[in-house]
Amino acid sequence: MKNSFNALLMISSLILTLSLPGRALYSQTNTWTNGNNTGIWNDAGNWDKGRVPLSTDNVVFNNNSSSDDCTIDISPSVKSLTINGNYIGNVSLGSNTLTLAGNFEVPDASQFTSGMGSKVIITEAATVKAAATVYDFEINTAQTNDNVSINQDLIISNDLTITQIQNLNGNSYLRVSHDIVITDPDLDGNSYISAAGASSTITGNPLRRLNVEAGASLELLSNITLNKNFSLTGSGMITGGFTLILGGDADGTVDFSGTVSSDVEINFSNPNKDLALSQAFNISGDLTITQVNNISGSSEVRVNGNITVNDTNVDGSGTSFIVATGNGNLSGTGALRRLKVEAGASLQLTTDFTLNNNFSLTGDGDITGANKLIFGTNGTVDFSGTVPNVEINTATTGQAITFSQSFNISNALDITQVGNLIGSGLEVRVSGDITVTDADIDGSIVNSARLVLAGSATNSFQGAGNGSYRYLIIDKDHTTDVAQLNSSDDFLSITVKKGVLNLNGQSPVAPLTVNSGGTLSGNGTVDGDLTCDAGGVLSPGNSIGAITVTGDFVNNGVLAIEISAIASDVINVSGSATVNGTINLLFIFIPVLNTNYSYSVIVGASSYINSPTITLTPAHSFNGGFPIYSNGLISISISVLPIQLTSFTGKPESNNIHLTWSTATEQ
Repeated sequence: MKNSFNALLMISSLILTLSLPGRALYSQTNTWTNGNNTGIWNDAGNWDKGRVPLSTDNVVFNNNSSSDDCTIDISPSVKSLTINGNYIGNVSLGSNTLTLAGNFEVPDASQFTSGMGSKVIITEAATVKAAATVYDFEINTAQTNDNVSINQDLIISNDLTITQIQNLNGNSYLRVSHDIVITDPDLDGNSYISAAGASSTITGNPLRRLNVEAGASLELLSNITLNKNFSLTGSGMITGGFTLILGGDADGTVDFSGTVSSDVEINFSNPNKDLALSQAFNISGDLTITQVNNISGSSEVRVNGNITVNDTNVDGSGTSFIVATGNGNLSGTGALRRLKVEAGASLQLTTDFTLNNNFSLTGDGDITGANKLIFGTNGTVDFSGTVPNVEINTATTGQAITFSQSFNISNALDITQVGNLIGSGLEVRVSGDITVTDADIDGSIVNSARLVLAGSATNSFQGAGNGSYRYLIIDKDHTTDVAQLNSSDDFLSITVKKGVLNLNGQSPVAPLTVNSGGTLSGNGTVDGDLTCDAGGVLSPGNSIGAITVTGDFVNNGVLAIEISAIASDVINVSGSATVNGTINLLFIFIPVLNTNYSYSVIVGASSYINSPTITLTPAHSFNGGFPIYSNGLISISISVLPIQLTSFTGKPESNNIHLTWSTATEQ
C-alpha cells in the first residue's frame, strides 16, 4: 500500500512540475502582447503565456497597435513564427539568429526587419511565406526527409545556405544577393534558387532549379551540377573558372537568355534523357557533351569557345543546333546531329569529327585544321563556308547527302560509302584530291550534285576504277593549273571549264567538253564524244602523244599539235571529225631544208568536215607554200632556199666580189 502511494505521489509531482511556467508538454501558441510595454522579446511579461517563447512554441504577432513593436534581443529558437496581417508593428531581428522548427510567415515587408549579420534558420519541415527581407537564410532540417515549401518569393540580402533537406517545394524563388552554399548532396523540389545580386556566388552540391536574374552575375566557385529534371532560367550572367554541368537521371530544360562565360558540360547519368532548349543558350566558354539523348527544341547552343563531343549518338528530335560563334576547336570521339558555324567564326578540327543521325551542317563561317569532317549518315549540307577535308561514309548503302548550295572543300574529299549526292545544278568544289572507293554511287539520279576539281594546286580524281558518277567538272583558279585523272570510271559528262585536265593514261566513259579557258592534255581515251569549244585547247600527250576518241570529235578551239621530224601528236577518232578552229603546229625540232614532211594528226574518222586555220610555233616561212591540211593529214614542203632566184651574177672588184641577183618576187 505504501509503494502504491509513493508512485502516485511521484506522478502527481511530475505533472505539477511540467505545468509550471517555462515547461510544455506539446507545442503551444505564445502571442506577443507587449504587456510590459518594453518592446523586448526576452521579457516574459510581453507574452500571453507569461514566459519568453520556448523552442516548442508557435509565436504569433497579431496586435493592432503601432506601439507594439518587438525587438529580438536574443537568438531565439521557436517552433514557428507567424505575423498576422492585422499586425501593424515591426519585429526587428537585429543582428541575431532566429531558429525555426516550423513555419515562417510574414505577409507584409514592413512587419519584419533583419539587420546585418542576422540569420533565419529552418530546422524542420516548414512553410515559408514571407514578404520581408532576411539577411542570411539557412535550411538545415533535422531529418533528411523533411520538406520546406517556399510559397512566396523570399528576398535574401546576403547569403543562402542549404545544409540538409528533402525537397524545396513550391514554385517560388529564394532570391539571393550574395553567396549560395549547398552542402545537401541530394537537393530536390520545385522552388527556384535565384541569384539576384551583381556579385553573387555559388558553390557546393547539385541543385534542381536555378535562376539568374536580369542584371545579376553568378560566379561559380566550384563545379555546379543541375539535375533531377532541372530548369535553368533567367537573363543574367554566369561566370567563374569552373564548370556548369547539366545532367542527372531525368530530362532538363534551359530557358536562359543570359550568357555563361564559364565552361558547360552536358552529362546525363541516364543516356536516354533529353536537354530541351526554350531559347538560344549562349556559352562564351567551352562546351563538352559527354552523354545526352536528344538536344531538342528549335533553338541553338551558341558556343564561343571549344566544342568537345564524346557522346557517339547525340540526337535531336527538334531543330536545335550546336553553333560555333568564335574561334574555337571541335574535337572528341562522339558525333553531332546539327552543327552551324556562324559568319565570322572559325572552327578548327583537332580530331576527325562525325556528323550523323540525319545531320544538318549550316552556316557561313569556316572550318579549318588538318583533320576531316565525316558525314556518317544521310544528311543536309547548307554551308557557304569552307571545310578542309571531308569524308562521306554513310552507315548504310543507299543513304543520300543533299546539298542546298555549292559546297567548298579546301583540301581533300574521300567518298567511302554513299547512295547518291543530291543537288541539282550545285557543285561540290574540291581544291585537293577527290578519292572515291565506293563503286556503287548512283550516277543515274537526275538531280545529282557536280564534283568539281578546283583550286590552284595540282589535284586528281581517283575513282573506284569501275564507278558510276554523274558529273565531273574541272574549274581551276588559273588556266594553267593542272588536274588529272587517276582512274577510268563512268560519268554522265566531264567538263573542263578552266585549267588543264590531264587524262594521265586513263579511259573515262563520258562525253567530254573543253570550254574556253580549259585544256585537255595527256595520253588516254575519251570513251564518248569529245568537243572543244572556241577558246578551249586540245593538247594530246605530255610530249608527243595521242588521245583516242571513241565517239565524234568536234574542234572549234585550238588543236595544239607537237611535231618532230618523224612524228606528231595524234587524235584517233572512231566517229566523225569536225575540224574547225585552229591547228597550232608546235615545232620541237629544226626542219631540214629541201625536205617534205607529212603528219597524220587526226586519223580513223568515218568522215571529215574541214575548215581549220593553221598557225606555227615558232613562226616559219616555207618556200613552196604554207602547210596544207586535208582530212586529218598535214603536208609541209621545205625548199633549199627560202626564195626563188631569176638571175645571179658575180664579178671581181679589187679584192672583193660583187654579187648581183634578182628573185621571182622582183619581176
